[in-house]
Amino acid sequence: MKKLFIIGNGFDLAHILHTKYCYFREFLYKQCNGKISYIPATSVDRDGDTIVDRITATGLLMELIDNTTNGEDWADFEDAMGRYNYLSFFEEYDMDMAINDDDDDEMYRTIHNREDIVNDLSVCILEVKSLFKEWIDSINISTAKPQARFLTLFDQETEFLTFNYTKTLENIYHVDKSKVCHIHGEQGGEIVVGHGIEDNPYKEESWKTFIIDGALYDLFESLKKDVVTCYNMNMDFFNEIQQAKIEEIYSIGFSFSDVDLFYIHKLCQLIDTKNVIWHLAKYDKKKNDFYKKLIRDCGFKGNFGKLI
Repeated sequence: MKKLFIIGNGFDLAHILHTKYCYFREFLYKQCNGKISYIPATSVDRDGDTIVDRITATGLLMELIDNTTNGEDWADFEDAMGRYNYLSFFEEYDMDMAINDDDDDEMYRTIHNREDIVNDLSVCILEVKSLFKEWIDSINISTAKPQARFLTLFDQETEFLTFNYTKTLENIYHVDKSKVCHIHGEQGGEIVVGHGIEDNPYKEESWKTFIIDGALYDLFESLKKDVVTCYNMNMDFFNEIQQAKIEEIYSIGFSFSDVDLFYIHKLCQLIDTKNVIWHLAKYDKKKNDFYKKLIRDCGFKGNFGKLI
């Protein structure tokens, strides 16, 4: 019976791996020496290149993430990347106030200060991707042990779409790497992380605010997760899934975050799901009912099976 497993962070957590957001926060805390900051800071080297102050950048990111997340869920961290409150950095340099002062010098000082802040802010915020990769690469999976409940489900015909960066499947369960699609990259290589919010809040521009709006618009866009490109780069895997005549789908530790539903939509288009059985991991009934609705909304036409 041909199976497809959709693997999320809960799978690694079930193996007692430190992949929860709180451990990334702990990583940032160590990097900034516990100095949480709200002031972006950079400098310029002899070649004119911008240098990020690592302690300030990590402290700034901690402050932004803490103020934006509603908990420690994996999805909350990525969602927070699209909800950082950048405008609060400019409250001290209000353009309306500068203009109303009818003082050209004050207006130009305000413009200059806003330019400096947005430049420093952009450089510091974009460090989140490299810092996140550093943390991912530091996660040790050697302590994980295979679990019987999964060993009985996995076989040589099983295909895996994993949203995890770790190689738990390959190293702990000895799954052939040709059967595993790390849709967002893996440890030791390039990884993809970002938010999935479509509407850019910095679209509106005026002559009073163009100094920062254009840069914030670009910053928001650069922190998006490009799921279309990820899908296209893994087209061989999805073509294989389309031809494999999948009969069962198992989702384990997958949180069905908005940005990742794109792939569930694609799978439901590629697979004739009318006779497919979808098995969910065992959560509380309310959450499972919510997940079932999301799966149906993505186009799934089959039945739901036993809980794992």
